[in-house]
Amino acid sequence: MSQEEDPSGGDEWENYAPEEQKIVITTEPYEVREVHQVQKIIEDNATEISEIFGITKDDAICVLKYFKWNTNQAKSKWFENEKKHGMQAGVTFDRDLLKAEERTELLDSVSVPATSCLICFQDFTPEHPGEALRCGHRFCESCWKGAIEAAMSKGKDCINSTCPFAGCFMQISQSFFKKYCSAAQFVKYSQFLARSFTDENKQIRWCPAAGCQYFVSLLYGLPEYVKCKCGTMFCFSCGNEPHTPVTCDMLAKWLKKNASEGENYLWLLANTKPCPKCKADIEKNGGCFYMKCYKCQHEFCWSCLRPWSEHSDHWTCNLFDKEVKSNQAFKDRIEAQKVAESEIKKFGFYYEKYHSHNQGLDYATREYKSIDEKMEIYRGLTGLLPSDMDFLKEAVLSIIEMRRVLKHSYVLGYYMGEAKGKDLYQFQQGCLEQFCDKLHQLIEKQPDDIMGEEVSNSAFFRYKSDVANYYTVCRKVRPGITS
Repeated sequence: MSQEEDPSGGDEWENYAPEEQKIVITTEPYEVREVHQVQKIIEDNATEISEIFGITKDDAICVLKYFKWNTNQAKSKWFENEKKHGMQAGVTFDRDLLKAEERTELLDSVSVPATSCLICFQDFTPEHPGEALRCGHRFCESCWKGAIEAAMSKGKDCINSTCPFAGCFMQISQSFFKKYCSAAQFVKYSQFLARSFTDENKQIRWCPAAGCQYFVSLLYGLPEYVKCKCGTMFCFSCGNEPHTPVTCDMLAKWLKKNASEGENYLWLLANTKPCPKCKADIEKNGGCFYMKCYKCQHEFCWSCLRPWSEHSDHWTCNLFDKEVKSNQAFKDRIEAQKVAESEIKKFGFYYEKYHSHNQGLDYATREYKSIDEKMEIYRGLTGLLPSDMDFLKEAVLSIIEMRRVLKHSYVLGYYMGEAKGKDLYQFQQGCLEQFCDKLHQLIEKQPDDIMGEEVSNSAFFRYKSDVANYYTVCRKVRPGITS
């Protein structure tokens, strides 16, 4: 079908897009970088410290780790007491300081040069003289390999591994790891070193996606969320998915509530009663009031908690008399049940809404992965340009965003209580929910259902207009939920 057949004017629709739909290229307040870029920064910083302090690059890396990768602090503190900082950083083996600290065992261990490996006791030879750190504890090649292997098994803590001799504090240098571990292991070591660097930097956060080696570096400000090159979007502050309008603390509280055993307790409180005799929690699993404790075999009435033998009618209970009403334990239990039942109903409502929008988010994400195929089908049916189909992709991205906002808006609603402005918030929440559902329904429709039997593009342009309208309304309503 050609553009000339468009009854509403092809030229007008060719460039159609709502104002909010047009893409504006802006400079993000962050950069996405790869792990090798961190390693380059570490190398550069180590070179600088090495030249200023007059130490090896290996020692410079250990010193930077000691000062939590803060080069400025290292420069200002180091020369105040080089020996002390060197000892604490694990790069200086000063005998005078060790003597002052009465570490005689460590001093005795290096008083005489070793003629055999201090681990396996194999004698050294001119061909195999063994190797030692600055502390002088000498080990054979095989034992060094074993020590490095054991260090790598510690995971990220391997970068802080020390000399294998018991009690020695000298740090195993980067060059020793490179020499005695495999190429694959050294790559891992380098990644752990890079992680250590970024973990100490509040302006850097690694992408939380499994296996992703990118990290985000803030340039200024704190954006609502950041997006990695792998496509993962996350909150820079906490690492969770974008969660506007709730705070990081509120989301953490909600997630903990979902995962905790607290809800099980509320269920028990609402659905069980204690045996009047042994106090074991009993669940009612039948229709009548007759109960028999599984633990002590005591028979009692579920309704009034009296012994079953006191009932004249063994199927119903009408013994809620003054004596029962005056029983404080019984009244407390009833009150606790009411509170628990109310809390469960409240939590259940908000959780179902949260879960429902989470499912909608999953559906929209899958829809986005196949949207290019749908766009091609529309192109084949209409004969229009690829740019005429861009609105579909923008609409799906908007649905993903709105579902995520709605999902977390119910977390805020749960913790909002009866706060001032809640009625307005719920009204705006309901509007966004309604319009998002309408937009989602439109996007899920198949091309054949939209086009029907028409021989013109009229149906497509009506569809595009509907999608654009709901897209625009969603964008306008969203600030009422997130502001």
